[in-house]
Amino acid sequence: MKAGLLRRLNDDVLQGDIEALAALLALQLQDLLNVRAGSCLSNLELGLPAISPVQLQGDTVQSQRLAKVIQLQVSRFEPRLQQSEVVAEGDKQGVMLFTLKSFFEQRYERYQAKYQIRIDSDSRVAVLCTGLQSIGPAHR
Repeated sequence: MKAGLLRRLNDDVLQGDIEALAALLALQLQDLLNVRAGSCLSNLELGLPAISPVQLQGDTVQSQRLAKVIQLQVSRFEPRLQQSEVVAEGDKQGVMLFTLKSFFEQRYERYQAKYQIRIDSDSRVAVLCTGLQSIGPAHR
């Protein structure tokens, strides 16, 4: 077996790889949030409603509801992220913006990650890690 495979199997990520892990989480969140409600017959709870940002422009109540749905999807289907909180940031040029703040543990460290979630006029979701910091030892 290659050392890299053993390292992944043991959940041993080197300090320099934390940024890569945060970026990988962003890609997997993007995949998760691009699933539409009802498209997975084996799990009907999976997926976001198909809502266009044009429909939500200026509607803060609906934006906050969508933020809660996003938060629920993350808490249900991304177990590596803990204490996730999603906040609606409004719309900008037809794009809905949300911020996800969450924690994850790797090796013996706890990290806080911040992600920007963008939903375009075609309901496509893009996720980008915009902040990452170590906040101390893991709670093991």
